[in-house]
This record gives sequence, structure tokens and C-alpha cells, in this order.
Amino acid sequence: MPVRHGIGTLSNTIDNVISNDQVDSMDRDVTNDEIREVCFSLHPNKAPGPDGFNAHFFKKTWDIVGEDVINAIQEFFRFGHLLKDLNATILSLVPKVPNPSKMKDFIPISCCNILYKIIAKIIANRNKPCLPNIISPSQATFVACRSIGDNILLT
Repeated sequence: MPVRHGIGTLSNTIDNVISNDQVDSMDRDVTNDEIREVCFSLHPNKAPGPDGFNAHFFKKTWDIVGEDVINAIQEFFRFGHLLKDLNATILSLVPKVPNPSKMKDFIPISCCNILYKIIAKIIANRNKPCLPNIISPSQATFVACRSIGDNILLT
């Protein structure tokens, strides 16, 4: 029978790359202001999700829907549960060229629900300060102020 070790055993063998303060910052409760700020930072006229609502709708009706949006997002962060309808995504294939005939001639666009976008952006914003510590210096993607040109070796 294989020996099982807990994640604690594994984490003791790996150098910590993020500080306890960074962990606390990522793990803190999501505030009403944080949710509102992220919602209002979304582009108003990007493609709507399966429910047909874009960010413009939520911004204009925040006084009516804001409390429900906040409750749904905070529930997700507390319990890790997102309603199936909020997790639904429509995948749309947009042609890159006139008269497309192959899959490579299309760009896939994911039309996600606004609440899903807010949750994703909150997670991304919280992870952003830690990325330089987690992603190797030899990788340029996903880290601000890094360029693929930085990885070119001159011989």
C-alpha cells in the first residue's frame, strides 16, 4: 500500500516563495467596495454572458442589483460554490479572415457571466503582486514589466 503524505509534508520541502503577509492579503474576506470597484472597472460594452447582461447593465442598475451581486460573490468566496447558471459560458467563434474554412481561421471568444468575470478579476488582482515571486525570472508571460525580449540570449 502506498504511503500518503499530507500537503504539509510537501510544503515543508519547498522554499516559501510568498510571504505570510501576501498569503493573508490573498486570503482576506472580499469586501463590498472591492466587488463594486471590480464591477465598475469592467469594460461596459464587452460581450454579454449567457444571461444577456453586460457590465453596462450592472453599472447602471447597481442601486437595484448591487446587494445581490455582492451577496452572490461573497457566498462564492466563503463556500466555494457558484450557481451552475453563473458558471455557464458561451463560446463564440469569430472569423479572423474573410471566408474562413479551417478552425485556425477563427478566434474563440468566451462570453462569461459578469459575476464570473468579477470573481476572476478579484482573484487575478489578488494574485498579481505575488506573480513575480512565483513565476520563474526566465518566463516573461503574466508578469508586468517583463518582456519576451528579455529572454533572448545573445551569443
